[in-house]
Amino acid sequence: MSCCGEKRQRFYSNPYAHGNPDEMPSQDHRSQMAESVWFEYTGNSTLTVKGVVTGQLYRFMEKGALIEADRRDAAFMTGIPDLRIRHRGG
Repeated sequence: MSCCGEKRQRFYSNPYAHGNPDEMPSQDHRSQMAESVWFEYTGNSTLTVKGVVTGQLYRFMEKGALIEADRRDAAFMTGIPDLRIRHRGG
């Protein structure tokens, strides 16, 4: 008699994978994803942010400064009150 853990292991061959590999974005689609995100600083002094994924330092020198950030750091940076995502065209 097998335990439920063995059944679960057979069902989820990789517990960290979500979705069917056949349904994952193709390499062509992944290469079209933006590699960076632009942020505008709305604060009144300088601000330095360290990307939690890349470790990159992003330094905003003044109000209105635009910085191109790695998309892997973007989720964290959206939580910073004086930063907002800025689309490239305006």
